Amino acid sequence: MEIRKFIKENLTSTNWSGGTTTQLYIYPENADFTSRQFDFRISTATIDVESSDFTPLKGFERKLLVLSGNLELEHAEHHSKKMVPFEQDYFLGEWQTKSRGKAVDFNVIYRAGMETHLFAKTLVSGESISFNTDKGLFIYVFSGLVRIGNQTAQTGDLVEVFAKDSIAVFAEMDSTICTVEWKKEI
Repeated sequence: MEIRKFIKENLTSTNWSGGTTTQLYIYPENADFTSRQFDFRISTATIDVESSDFTPLKGFERKLLVLSGNLELEHAEHHSKKMVPFEQDYFLGEWQTKSRGKAVDFNVIYRAGMETHLFAKTLVSGESISFNTDKGLFIYVFSGLVRIGNQTAQTGDLVEVFAKDSIAVFAEMDSTICTVEWKKEI
């Protein structure tokens, strides 16, 4: 098993018109989100205003999961979805999207055609969960402290795991995690 940890203190947060966003991971790793020269990005965001418009991202697909708060996404001419914590929505980046409500969310943005799976789980202290995957796996600790192999990760950390066998995440204390499975190939 190969593990790489991205520590909260080393991640980049920026302000946007409705709150803050923290880039947890971008691929390729020297890519630039602003110029849209990337293939895959994981981030969290706070939405601190009652209503905001999402930045259009033509050529990308998005998955957004609510971590706290309540959020409604309206995709003009497509669908609307009201979400509470741990619910998610999928949409195309070029859709005109408006949000209503204050929340903290977890975002996965990727080039059209990539395969991704997004999952969130709350673990009580002493509980573990296993993943069997042939893809890359990211584990984001929204709250708490978990052990993955010989590494621990705490609130705000992101862990990238490559394993040919089962991957176990053990909660050292009550914890909430988000996981993203993905393949780099388009």
